[in-house]
Amino acid sequence: MKYFSTRGLSPAASFSDVMLGGLAPDGGLYMPENNSPLTIDDIDSLRNLSYEELTTKLLFPFVSDELEKKQFSTVVEDAYKSFEDQIIDLVEVEENRWVLELFHGPTLAFKDIAMQLLGSLLQFTSQKRDKKIAVLGATSGDTGSAAISACSRHADVDVFILFPHGKVTDIQRKQMTTSGSNNIHALAVEGDFDDCQSLVKQMFLDHEVMNSPTKFIAANSINWVRCMTQSVYYFWTFLKLEELKKELTFSIPSGNFGHAYAGWFAKERNLPIKKLFIATNSNDVLHKAFSKK
Repeated sequence: MKYFSTRGLSPAASFSDVMLGGLAPDGGLYMPENNSPLTIDDIDSLRNLSYEELTTKLLFPFVSDELEKKQFSTVVEDAYKSFEDQIIDLVEVEENRWVLELFHGPTLAFKDIAMQLLGSLLQFTSQKRDKKIAVLGATSGDTGSAAISACSRHADVDVFILFPHGKVTDIQRKQMTTSGSNNIHALAVEGDFDDCQSLVKQMFLDHEVMNSPTKFIAANSINWVRCMTQSVYYFWTFLKLEELKKELTFSIPSGNFGHAYAGWFAKERNLPIKKLFIATNSNDVLHKAFSKK
């Protein structure tokens, strides 16, 4: 499957190019040429699969130009071996209301679910292309911890994470600075998150850095791997509640729409979702974007 920019001014790209490239050259986001829609019978056939098998089945159409199905299955198995017995869980809190638990990964953040698969895919791609890959990012919270955990066991993937000194929680600082892996580099910066982000942006604009033998990538929420991977647990939830015989409504806490977009993408693939409610906090750029006349 090929990918095209939302702005329509960039050439088609492969899955690996999208994973490694971030934004398209025209500034748009890469999208698959189609959503690989499913019939209700297709969805019903997924009922008895494990979470790893479900991930492989749902996402293979989007990686098939780079990996064989057996290869992708192996990558998925590797990604989730660091989770607890339950990769995710569903808890009924009152009649017809459930909470989807996404904190069973190694850093206890929902980002583990997508980051762990991204890390395993980067390792596979690095070996296939015989090219070193480095993840470069700024964090004020759990993104850095999740990225470090996802890549610490993959020797061909370096990680450079900048975080504001004294402005992350103690557990997040320890998660980022105690991996013990030679490929992990957590850097405390005097300043705030914006200062960290500014340094990262400068690196990506440095032609010498970008033309080095190492391929530098960002692992933020615009990375297509993170978007597509998060769509899987919407399917998993529906299959667990299938006996209700009704469309589901999801209420989603959201900062920049990545998590909610994954739900919309699942709906576009014909998962029976009735509504997506999106809750935001003082970081209200999403609300402003949708409310702008």
